[in-house]
Parts: sequence; structure tokens; C-alpha cells
Amino acid sequence: MKKVLVTGGTTFVSKYASKYFVEHEYEVYVLNRNTKPQIEGVILIEGDRHHLGDKLKKMYFDIVLDITAYDAEDVIDLYNALGSFEQYILISSSAVYPEYGVQPFLEEAELAANKFWGKYGTDKINAEKNY
Repeated sequence: MKKVLVTGGTTFVSKYASKYFVEHEYEVYVLNRNTKPQIEGVILIEGDRHHLGDKLKKMYFDIVLDITAYDAEDVIDLYNALGSFEQYILISSSAVYPEYGVQPFLEEAELAANKFWGKYGTDKINAEKNY
């Protein structure tokens, strides 16, 4: 059975990603601070991504699905806390594309500041560059 680590797992995209993997018979681990109810079928790893210590060092994941990273520090801290994994996927945002970009956005399109998203967009760009 394949193992997936999902950051978050209780709201928005991460909740539905976790449900998807549970329904498709993955062994699903969620990393969060345990402040909200967990979905059925997941294994909770309680912690803050910036203070994980060795919690993940001896674990292996086929997929790490990082949905909650906002900036480069978020990516770096999780990466440094991980043990062994096959694939790391960073979920980003359309905020990394300039407001004048042609839609729909393509993953290989230019990344640039977006005046409507401000710091959130530039922080996401930095997260992508560090991934």
C-alpha cells in the first residue's frame, strides 16, 4: 500500500486531497496541529511544520503533498524534517502568475508578482523556487 503525507488535511484542498487518497486505498498521513476534527481513515502526525524535530525522519512516504506551504521557509523546514520520500508535490496558487498572464495559466508560464495578490503571491513564488 502506498503512503502519502498530506500537510493540513482538515480544510479546503487538503481535506479533499486526503479523502481522495483514503478512498483510493492509500495509507494517508496528515500533518497538522490537531485543532480541527480529522477525517476518517487518516493517521495524524500532530505538529507544527516549523518544529517537527525527528517526527518524520524514520518514515517513508511515496508522496509528500505539501498543500499548506506559503513561503520558502515553509518548504525548507518541511524538507529538512522529512526522512525518505519518492515524490514531493508543492501545491501553489494562481497568485504566482502576473495579472496580465494569459489564462488558463500553464505550469511552465512566467512567474511574476501579481498586483492583486501582493506578498502572498511573491511568497508563493519563493516557495516554488526553493522546492
